Amino acid sequence: MQIDCNDTCQTPHGGTCVASTAGTCDNLDATAGTRTCGSGACTATVQACIGGLPQMCTAGTSQPEVCDGVDNNCNGTVDDGGALLCPSRTHVDTQVCNGATGCAIASMGCTAGYWDYDATLSNGCECDLTGGGQSCLSAHSLGSLAVGGSAAANAALAPGGSSWFLVTFTPNGGVGGRGGTPTISVSPTADFSIAVFSNCTSSTYSCTASGDAANSGAPGITSFQFNDTLPNGPSGYTAANVTWPTTAYIQVTRNSTPTTCGQAAFSLSVTRGP
Repeated sequence: MQIDCNDTCQTPHGGTCVASTAGTCDNLDATAGTRTCGSGACTATVQACIGGLPQMCTAGTSQPEVCDGVDNNCNGTVDDGGALLCPSRTHVDTQVCNGATGCAIASMGCTAGYWDYDATLSNGCECDLTGGGQSCLSAHSLGSLAVGGSAAANAALAPGGSSWFLVTFTPNGGVGGRGGTPTISVSPTADFSIAVFSNCTSSTYSCTASGDAANSGAPGITSFQFNDTLPNGPSGYTAANVTWPTTAYIQVTRNSTPTTCGQAAFSLSVTRGP
């Protein structure tokens, strides 16, 4: 016969303790609830009482911390380590740990010259913008073209951005030192346009004097040509025989908003025909 009732799991049954006869205990298993131990991912919960006796609670085993919004190593700190828990990815300089949603590329976290178009960490900053300069002052050089020469570049544009290039034309003798017909064009023509400048502080070139109402900065221009109007004489891009430049700065802009890196890609071509 049990003499004492367990204070945690039992209570004396009234009226059962008579003279020298020990009383009985009521088993409170059904109402004693649960017991919890440990923290974070190690948290364990057991029934507080079974058979009228307290049950032991054993915490779970800690695991290496990962970025998932859980205290995996059970030290009381969720995602202990933050961005250091995130794996390295191609062309990604900065990541953030966003708890239950996992790691992500931080705002402005791509290596210079790269862009994350699809907001997907697994493929990093997948879009290469390095084919062109980010400003006129940092324009990517396409080199110097002699008569018959050509140059090309492939790049992509971040939303709202521009890509800059410069090209020079080798003097060819004759009055004005020109020759050949430089043509600058971009494709796909439905999505990109160009503007052509003589330097980083000038206005765009105009060809209105030749009867063409367009100019090299007009919206939607996808091709621009410097015409040699007089053989073996001063060359010009207008009928006024203004010598076309030794150097041309080319700005490529996008006319629509890309949603993938593939849609942001363009090809620029510069030729100098005979």
